[in-house]
Amino acid sequence: MANGGSIYASDWDVAYLVGGTDNTSACAPAGGFVPDAKLCSLNQGSSGIIPATVSNAGLAAALGFNTLNIDFDLGVWQKITNYDPTYWEVLVKDMSNNPLMIRTNHFTATGVPNTPVGNAPNTTFTTVCITLPGNIQISISVPQVLVPYLVALGATVGPCSGSSNSGYIYYTSFHNHASGNIGNAAGILQYVILNL
Repeated sequence: MANGGSIYASDWDVAYLVGGTDNTSACAPAGGFVPDAKLCSLNQGSSGIIPATVSNAGLAAALGFNTLNIDFDLGVWQKITNYDPTYWEVLVKDMSNNPLMIRTNHFTATGVPNTPVGNAPNTTFTTVCITLPGNIQISISVPQVLVPYLVALGATVGPCSGSSNSGYIYYTSFHNHASGNIGNAAGILQYVILNL
């Protein structure tokens, strides 16, 4: 991420971010590259349908809706219990304003070599910022050949927000199924994939 790459993790995979096992029960596990002061997630969410609100305007515009029900169909799930709001942006939250989906592009690591992200087939893409009606901004990567046309239509070169060279870290407390049965959260995952 320090070199512009991005990742997505969900539910018990939070251990890849903060350390510990896939069944985190403490806020200070060993390992992980996201500092514990930036994110704490505990395995204490209960199963059921959770009404949620999409709090990010770009995501809501891409989805075409700003409320949804998320089916937490496992006995327990990783509930975000503490996070640094200056580090993370909340994209989806429950009705009590608890985050269910967060992202950041503020990850930094000292002493990490500058390694280009990608390979020859995708180095011809450029990130641009498109502003939709209502001043909703979406960052997308497009083939370089399209950039002049998009700029002529009002897009700007570069991501919409953040001056960091960091890529995004996306984390959702809701999980997805290999079979693709994730209900209306499918659109959220499509947005994540297109914005990584």
